[in-house]
Amino acid sequence: MVKWIQISLRADEGWSDNRIVEALGVGLSTAERTHRKFVELGLEGAITNHQPRHKYPRKLNRQAEVHLIALVCGLLQKGMCVEA
Repeated sequence: MVKWIQISLRADEGWSDNRIVEALGVGLSTAERTHRKFVELGLEGAITNHQPRHKYPRKLNRQAEVHLIALVCGLLQKGMCVEA
């Protein structure tokens, strides 16, 4: 999910799919699919409507996931986190 959010944030900044692929090390089809969803739904819609493809049980429930995302985004905005 973290990569997916990073792709959406880069798309929001106007990055091309190829630039996203090179910077984040994801496949082109992943970047294109995520970018397309971002264009269709906007940043907030793309993040809240994300449906992972995995079939294993979630380690975090939706509420905990939303809280974690908000916490990380807040830390990034304050400059307290460094991207890997």
